[in-house]
Amino acid sequence: MPRVNYVKRARKDNPVCKKGESYYWWQFAFSSKSYSLKRPRASQLTRSAYYSTLYALTEQIEDSTVDSVDSITCLRDDALSALEELRDETEEKLQNMSEHGLENTPTGEMIQERVDALESAISEIENLDVDIDEPDEDDPDLDDDEREEAKEKFQDQIDDLKSELIDFVGEAHV
Repeated sequence: MPRVNYVKRARKDNPVCKKGESYYWWQFAFSSKSYSLKRPRASQLTRSAYYSTLYALTEQIEDSTVDSVDSITCLRDDALSALEELRDETEEKLQNMSEHGLENTPTGEMIQERVDALESAISEIENLDVDIDEPDEDDPDLDDDEREEAKEKFQDQIDDLKSELIDFVGEAHV
């Protein structure tokens, strides 16, 4: 990963800010500088399509607002489809290497490890149980404190599922 530099005050205008404003910049070897007003994310700091996809998926999950069973189910399904697509692309690379007898090279072995890690992560996500009970807002048996406590418990369960999803995507980092 390239080193990220923070400039407190720009000496002159650049592609993202005017003179006197703050910005970040980084540069990959043998390429031009990249600029941003915000700190760059991990998905921006790698040239690996594999890691860029995994980092972007993790960032998407972290940034998502999840407040219902439907939203966590949708998030799980989106993560699942993204990992399956990445697995298919990675398997295709491995098959292309196999056609040329290169599957037993260090690169071929690394790609096979990635396919295996993706399979494992996909399996874990498929087995992730998102069936939790949403609190009933109109339950007459609950007073305001109990209703609030039920909402907090539900949100904690949702947050735990979101964390598990992030962990499972992280398992594919090989």
